[in-house]
Amino acid sequence: MTPSVASAAQSTKTTPPAAATKLHPLIERALYHLRYTQGKHIAGATGHDRYVSLATAVRDYALEKLIATQATYVDKRVKRIYYLSLEFLLGRLLRSNLLNLGLLDAAREGASALGAPLDEICEFEPDAGLGNGGLGRLAACYLDSAASLEYPVYGYSIRYEYGIFEQQIKNGWQIERPEYWLQFGSPWEVVRPEFAHQVRLNGRVEHTTDAQGRYQARWVGFDTVIGVPYDVPIVGYNNNTVNILRLWASRASSDLDLEKFNRGGYIDAVRDKAMSETISKVLYPADETEQGKRLRLIQQYFFVACTIG
Repeated sequence: MTPSVASAAQSTKTTPPAAATKLHPLIERALYHLRYTQGKHIAGATGHDRYVSLATAVRDYALEKLIATQATYVDKRVKRIYYLSLEFLLGRLLRSNLLNLGLLDAAREGASALGAPLDEICEFEPDAGLGNGGLGRLAACYLDSAASLEYPVYGYSIRYEYGIFEQQIKNGWQIERPEYWLQFGSPWEVVRPEFAHQVRLNGRVEHTTDAQGRYQARWVGFDTVIGVPYDVPIVGYNNNTVNILRLWASRASSDLDLEKFNRGGYIDAVRDKAMSETISKVLYPADETEQGKRLRLIQQYFFVACTIG
């Protein structure tokens, strides 16, 4: 071995490797979700991938506290408050949840490991289209305040697919466009199909008497809609309390009438599914028509029936 090669080998053996940069556990968890939730390498990650990975990591922290909060409520047998509203205008949750969980500085300092500054990552979050005005913002503030004051308050509403409209200005006039805020799903939700609830709609009442001549009323010819709950954690500021906003999505009791489909009635086969899911399709459908008024009434009945059922 020549002296130069020997010196290089000795140098390789004796020189300690550079210390790896220590990442905050939040960022490590976000990188984990980038790989195993989004299925992406950092080099191929999109802005949406980075947002979902970080938001899912933050949700993990929130869910740990949510589980502990619910266990405390059960152990202490506390009385709970249930707040029902057709609107909850939450706004973007990533930055506010980071702040409330005390993770904002860690996220800001470590975001470069995800390939972008925190402000840029936050910009990929859509506004949750669950309200369009003061009522929805007030309801959201109630939930935030209750969690920050450590009150056991639960919110209930509808999981609108198309919520607050997207505004465009054309020739000086406001044009309202549908905004599908759930186009890519929401990393904050936890779906709870095991708590799905059946709601009966329409039909008629038959008036009869039994064998003893006593009056009987029977509800017949009704339609059945399934309410599927999606839970969103509501994080209290600088404490260990995380409450729940439960959003009900409407689903058909049967997605497909196979007999109709096999007979060639493809549209009729999925008609019930389409009609059932209309209930949670749009926030405040136009009520200039009788059908619009009826749909608004059904929306209100649907989520109240699911909540108290």
